[in-house]
Amino acid sequence: MGGQESKLAFQRGIARLADDSAIPLDDDVWVSFWNIPESAAEVYSFLNPDLIRRIRELQFENIEKLLLVLTSRLFALKNNKHFPNLESAPANDALNCIRVLTRIIPLLDEQPNLQQWNQKFWWSLRKRKVMSTESSELDLASFTSTFEKELSANDKPDEPFTANPLSSIIRPASNDPTGQEISNHETSNSLDKSYVYEKTLMEELLNTLCNLMFCRGFTLPEESPEQFTYRIWDKGIGTQESASNLPKDILSNRIEVLRLIMVLISKRVYQDEDSNSHTLTYLTYFSNKQFSLIFLYSLINTAINLRSESRKVAYSNLLYNDVNGPLSKLACQILLIFWDYTAPKASTHYFLRRYNLPLDSCVENQYRAYFSRLHLQKDYEFLVDNCCRLLNVQLPITSYLPLSQKPSIHFPELVLLAWQAILYNNRFRAYLTTSSYASDFLVAIQFYALRYRDEPKYSGLVRLCLFIVHYLSSEKVLCERLNKPCFNSQTLLTSLGISIPSSISYAEFIIVSSFHITAVKGSPHSSLSPLILLTLCNISPFLEKLSFSTCTKLMHLFFSLSSPRFLVRNPRNHLLLEYLLQTFANILENKFQENPNFSYSILRLQHKFLSLRSLTLDSALGEERKSSFFLESAKNGEALTEASTTKPENNAASVNSVDSELKDFVFLSSASRTNSSSDLSSKLISLSVPPVLQDVFLHEPRVMSKKLRGKAPEGLSESEMFKRCTSNPFGKDLEATANSWCPTKAWFQSWHSKLEMEAILATISQFTLPVFKKISDESVSTDDAVKFLSESKLKDILPRAPNFRYFLWTNLMNEWFEGFIWFCTLDFDEKGMLGSPNLFTDSKIHRNHGDTMKALDAKSKLNTAEGAMKSIFDKLDGVYSQFSGSSSSANSKYQ
Repeated sequence: MGGQESKLAFQRGIARLADDSAIPLDDDVWVSFWNIPESAAEVYSFLNPDLIRRIRELQFENIEKLLLVLTSRLFALKNNKHFPNLESAPANDALNCIRVLTRIIPLLDEQPNLQQWNQKFWWSLRKRKVMSTESSELDLASFTSTFEKELSANDKPDEPFTANPLSSIIRPASNDPTGQEISNHETSNSLDKSYVYEKTLMEELLNTLCNLMFCRGFTLPEESPEQFTYRIWDKGIGTQESASNLPKDILSNRIEVLRLIMVLISKRVYQDEDSNSHTLTYLTYFSNKQFSLIFLYSLINTAINLRSESRKVAYSNLLYNDVNGPLSKLACQILLIFWDYTAPKASTHYFLRRYNLPLDSCVENQYRAYFSRLHLQKDYEFLVDNCCRLLNVQLPITSYLPLSQKPSIHFPELVLLAWQAILYNNRFRAYLTTSSYASDFLVAIQFYALRYRDEPKYSGLVRLCLFIVHYLSSEKVLCERLNKPCFNSQTLLTSLGISIPSSISYAEFIIVSSFHITAVKGSPHSSLSPLILLTLCNISPFLEKLSFSTCTKLMHLFFSLSSPRFLVRNPRNHLLLEYLLQTFANILENKFQENPNFSYSILRLQHKFLSLRSLTLDSALGEERKSSFFLESAKNGEALTEASTTKPENNAASVNSVDSELKDFVFLSSASRTNSSSDLSSKLISLSVPPVLQDVFLHEPRVMSKKLRGKAPEGLSESEMFKRCTSNPFGKDLEATANSWCPTKAWFQSWHSKLEMEAILATISQFTLPVFKKISDESVSTDDAVKFLSESKLKDILPRAPNFRYFLWTNLMNEWFEGFIWFCTLDFDEKGMLGSPNLFTDSKIHRNHGDTMKALDAKSKLNTAEGAMKSIFDKLDGVYSQFSGSSSSANSKYQ
């Protein structure tokens, strides 16, 4: 095998498949498919995609013959008691059969008009002629004449089946594509007793691959007791036996088998939503239960038990020759697909009829069910330890390698795995939230959302990270532990160009990072503000010792969300303001004394709260019109002159004329001290702040984009800064109905009268004058005023019990999650990270992926996986903007 002349002859033989329809089955060309190639690269080189498509279009019978001879040879090798044996049953023959199938099947799946053929060819019952002698080897010559005769014969009305002897298809006489039960065929009067009925071709292929994944000398060590042994691949869940010293050939063989399984289950991305996926249904619902359990543990252990040195793990995105990386990647992706899959009724009914079971029988996804029953603490420790270890490898505090800042080969899948693990196993979620890793795990997930916020390619990853943080924020035990100092916070934020005065707590890290993810002008994630604000609502009753910098971020959010222009632009925008005010109320009612900086911030910026309280629809619409006119004038360079030259003390009456957060800051920080009037509704009492505190509050005086902040020149005038930063960062994404919706008084009153401002107004009423009097005394510093607030109590306000806003799972998110898993698979396959050569890049899966996942509109011209996922995100963004924030747990397929 392997000579140059034989390879040239093999290439000529392949070319014959496109021109000659009468190639006998005893021709050497069929045998050469598993005899000649020496590697997967050679298989892919010989089988050019254009050539395969040409054979598919011109001589489709040869494609059928090739699939049948490859599967039959693979079955014969598996049934050989000596496999793998270099003489009688070479492992390379099996590998070549697997490689050719892996190469051909994607190019068949891409053709939509072959779906019915796929169903009949792979999933119809077969019958095989009874042989007088049994042999593990396939005698192709004995089937030549019969097979050719049946290929040319047409189905006759009086014959219910047309059979091909070579692992062929049984075609039902009726139009029912599902066929009948095996038991019915075996008990009925058969047409010919010389035939026996067998499983479908796909079932036999899947069973063969399942056996090969646990085959001694092929995918398991030579010391395995039996030829096929269900033995967990690596140390971890279910076993303490380490397999770190396995030969590279065994690991490579596992990759080859997993690649074919990936191809077989990937048919879903070529089909519409209503198509049946019998392959996934069989593997996850109806396969051998012992195999499912062992395979589940093997996939988990292989996915997260990558024990390479930190240097190699960090650079795994650059290492293409390391078999551990692709094996871990494939195992993790197949595990995620198995976990997420929910079989349609049509598919489960097919198998229930096949196995002669009642159609109302209760069947479940075995991989989800077995993982949900995992209960040993040592297994939880293994999962948490390894997930946190691999997630932390790429954090700036654990790596000094600049190139390692790119996502590792298994990074997105690790986040997906962690997400599904906490969803499917409640006891594991409880263990995670009570473990010492909980806070660091939450911060690591939030950091990755912040880190990739500006990269559209990782939009799905950012959303998923925010989902995880929100989901875990409803755990009281975890929320109570978030007030501990996060010693790595300054390092993490500084690595992304975000400066903070000093180290902050875990909770403050979540607040600051959330602010920079969504409240940035032009942010692609501003439409996820409802989700982020609900997260802040969940943790707010437990917040303590908030710093001035963190309070400033919260005030900036309030300025943007309370803008009259923003509130009247969309009928649901007020929900964001409600969530934020609930956060403020939770802090004041539950932790007033523990957060003096927060209450001082409210006092200092009381005007904005009082303006919101007295806001009317007419004034809001007036503000919107004036602001629009002002912005239009500013674009022409004609505005801001009069406003910038007006004295601060004369602006009290006109402060509402311009909706400018920057102006609010300037007025309140530079206004003269006054001891008159305690009527807060008629006159603003401003607090003067020392220069040091002014710097804190005026840090990033308006939410600006990262690009704009970097280009802002020093000494920028107030008017120019206002001109650059006036627009609301939330407005663009959430004002979808601005042109088609008109606010009414009934709508305005329905939410404005219910705003939770009692605690805020009580704080302003009770402490404005005392704090003002202290600051008026030159001998008293601001620190003394803050200390006074920390020793005071808020009267007539009772603390409320935490009202957690639980994660809301919808059918749309089911679509998105499935699409995101496949998106990650396709994306990393393009880079050769699922092994070499690539699985899907030569097929038309990328163009079909969007339509397959119901992601693209009918008129959309997007034809990439990335474009398809963007369309999914656009639809998904509206989900949380409509979420009313019910305290009851939402219905979910995971509960």
